[in-house]
Amino acid sequence: MKALIPAAGMGTRLGELTSETNKCLLKVGDRPIIEHLINMLKSSGIDDIVVATGYFADKVEDALKGRAECVYNDLYDKAGILYSVQKGSPRLRDDSFIYVTSDAMLHKDILTECIKAEGEIVVVVKINECDAEGSKVQVKDDEIIKMGKDVPSDEATGEFLMMKVSQSVSPAFFDEVDSMLNEGKINGRVMDIIMRLKAKGVRVVPMCTDKPALEIDDNTELEEARKIFR
Repeated sequence: MKALIPAAGMGTRLGELTSETNKCLLKVGDRPIIEHLINMLKSSGIDDIVVATGYFADKVEDALKGRAECVYNDLYDKAGILYSVQKGSPRLRDDSFIYVTSDAMLHKDILTECIKAEGEIVVVVKINECDAEGSKVQVKDDEIIKMGKDVPSDEATGEFLMMKVSQSVSPAFFDEVDSMLNEGKINGRVMDIIMRLKAKGVRVVPMCTDKPALEIDDNTELEEARKIFR
């Protein structure tokens, strides 16, 4: 199993904190966010890690110290996350892989349970109250009904945190990414890809968790992460 960590974004919602660095390099506890992720993946037996860089790519690559392979997304300031995903395709499309964004902090048991879970695509859903901007997921009777920012907050089970893609589905996943970008949907989301594949019969399994986890998009979430993950 491999891993893909998109780390190209500019993190503008963090204001001055990311004016001269990538947000994945902000420290939680005694180390950068991305170092927490790399350590967690490697301690779970995942050594083949691809990091898609963009904003302050040189600083991210220096911080990784050769512990992951970097691929560069030259459209990081013009388009959405799917271009970062596409950059990982040559190294990942024939293997199973974990997908987790570089601003995520999560309890190690979440990764362990995700790796063990069965399903062609396993979607980890963090159970919490969601705001309008959240990557919301609606789950009913152990099935994902809807995913996306347009899901009403009062209908959401929680937020999309990470996923595992099986080896059998990996080629179709990256083909779907290519298709969406070829359609000109440059700001498409990974959740869109998942729902397209689900509509084509791919078995998408939700894994809901209430263990500590959050994606760090703003100063409030950064401070919350620093309280939880010391």
